[in-house]
Formats: sequence, C-alpha cells, structure tokens
Amino acid sequence: MKKFFATALAVLSMNSFAQSYMVLDNGIVLTTTKTGDVNDLSNFALPRDVRISGGQFFVQHDKLVTVNNSGLFTTDLTVRSFKGKGMNYIIDGSQLITISAEGFYTKLKDDAFKKSDRFGGVFFTANNDEKKKTADLYTVGANGLYTKIMLDGFNAFDITLMGGNYFFVKGVPYTVATTGFIYPKTDFNIPSVKMMGGNFFIDKENALYTVAESGFLILPVVLPAELKISEITKVGANYMLDNENRLFTVDHQGNVQFKLVPGHDLKKVKLLSTK
Repeated sequence: MKKFFATALAVLSMNSFAQSYMVLDNGIVLTTTKTGDVNDLSNFALPRDVRISGGQFFVQHDKLVTVNNSGLFTTDLTVRSFKGKGMNYIIDGSQLITISAEGFYTKLKDDAFKKSDRFGGVFFTANNDEKKKTADLYTVGANGLYTKIMLDGFNAFDITLMGGNYFFVKGVPYTVATTGFIYPKTDFNIPSVKMMGGNFFIDKENALYTVAESGFLILPVVLPAELKISEITKVGANYMLDNENRLFTVDHQGNVQFKLVPGHDLKKVKLLSTK
C-alpha cells in the first residue's frame, strides 16, 4: 500500500472518529463509540437549541458541547459564528477550534485559516494561490493540534469530494490514517458517490465502502443480514439509518454492525452528527 508522509506543524495522532451522537426529537442524546456501540448516558439537548452540529460536538445555544468517552461534556466556550466545520474542528476567521478525543477544546490562530475554503471530517483545505489554482491540505489530530500535509506532486485544489477520513481526486479515493499518512487508492476508480458518512460511503451502484483508522479502504464481504444498502436514507459520523429506521454502525476497523437500541424509537432521530 503506497503511502504519503506528512510534514508536521505539530505532533499528529489522528483520531478518525472518536465518539459521536444522534439527537431524538424529545431531546434524548444517544452516543456512538468508535467500536460501534450505542449508549444512552442520560444526556439531553433539544434539537431546536442546537445551532451548529459536527461529528464529535455540537453548539447548544452558544455553548460548545463535546462528546468523549463518558458521553457529553459542556465546555465554557462560547461559539457564535463559524466559517467551516468538520468532525472535530470549527474555523472562524483566523481561529481554529479543535476538539480532542477527551472532549477538550484548543484555540489556535494562523492567518492561513482565513484562506480555508473546503472542509472535510478531520481535514480542510486553504487556497494559497487562486490564480495558479493551488491549495494546502491540513489535518486535525486527536490531541487537538493541526498539521499541514506536504505530498510530492499533490495539490489539494484537485480534491473533488470530501468525506470524514477520506477524500476523492477525480474518482480516486484517498484515505487518512490515524498515523497521519495519506493513502491514495489508485486501484479504485469511483466516479460517482451517492452518500457519504464519516468513515464510509456508498457509490451509485449501491456498493458500501468503509475506511478503517489504519487507512485501509474496505469493500466488506460480510454485512448484517438486515442491511439493504439501497434502503439507507440517513448517514452520520459512524452510523447509518435505513427507511425502516434500523441502525447500522461502522467501527474503527471498518466493520459494519446492526444495532438494536431498546427503549428508543429511532423514527424520532432529528439531528445527526455530520462533518
């Protein structure tokens, strides 16, 4: 597997997807773990009070709420506006707010953030020369620090689609591993993608691909018997719902699991975690 290395501005330990969430219309918040489990940890947030939603966080009223191993954690940070967001970051002007795997936030400043223009799950791009059509790629790690990626012959301006821990360049998928390596999957050519979750996507032929934290792109051979890919209607950071409101999660190794959530009617899911 060919790999590209990253030149770090900070020590990188990427966290493709830590914990995530979904909010029911009655305010109950269910959290999902990186192993694909679903928990009700007695958290509450009315959907109408959520102004900004990300993969591992949301902003309730004006306060940042993050998701960690213990569920939800409300911080003291006020967020009133944003330019872009991903799974674990928010950009507002020259300020980058990152969320670590532990749920803590870090505020970082760099004039380069002012040029940010496209936003993936754990990465974003910033134009450095509009006339020459060149852009830089930045990743956000589990430790709340960012890295500018330097890849020989690679121009982030050429990225055509952005997922959570993957992106596409003219139909070729690239994955982002927890090590910080970028893996081009030149053996694949996927001209059209129908749905994109955080660590998975569905192409126009209804083939489901998952992306492991190791950077492997997987076309799962074994899928839950309950899963009919053509019937998937909603996607989140590491989960999907079908037209019967059955829940399927994708764990950090790329495995797909069918999950029952006793005591909860998933028809009431109102807010999904997004990038």
